[in-house]
Amino acid sequence: AAIESKNIADNAVELMSHKISKLQEETQHALKLLSCLGSFCEESVLCMILPRDNKIVLKQAPKGCSQQAFRLGYTSLILSLELAVKEGLINHVDSKYKFVHDMIQLSSYHLIPEDERGQWHLWIGNQIWANRDTSPEK
Repeated sequence: AAIESKNIADNAVELMSHKISKLQEETQHALKLLSCLGSFCEESVLCMILPRDNKIVLKQAPKGCSQQAFRLGYTSLILSLELAVKEGLINHVDSKYKFVHDMIQLSSYHLIPEDERGQWHLWIGNQIWANRDTSPEK
């Protein structure tokens, strides 16, 4: 039974990853970024990653990571997340974006090559640190 449930879980991740990979590239990147943050994220955190006023220059993408994955601006990130809402992959309630199921988060995360995941987390952490003074919830 444990082997069967593992295969079903793996197949579910593959199926969801396939569905996500058919979305626009910006939406895929937005879901990958959101998946690095956990099952949900407040808009205030997204604002620290990609400030609304864009006065702070975004750091370059880490070595080995796709430059395009790190070119989202705040507005295009929000538009991409709203498209994911329309696709039924995430919910937007109040100021929070939340994956509708943990398998969708896992599938989004698995679209990031394994050798790049640490760099994504480092980049996100660096962005939050660099832009911590821009947060509306200081």
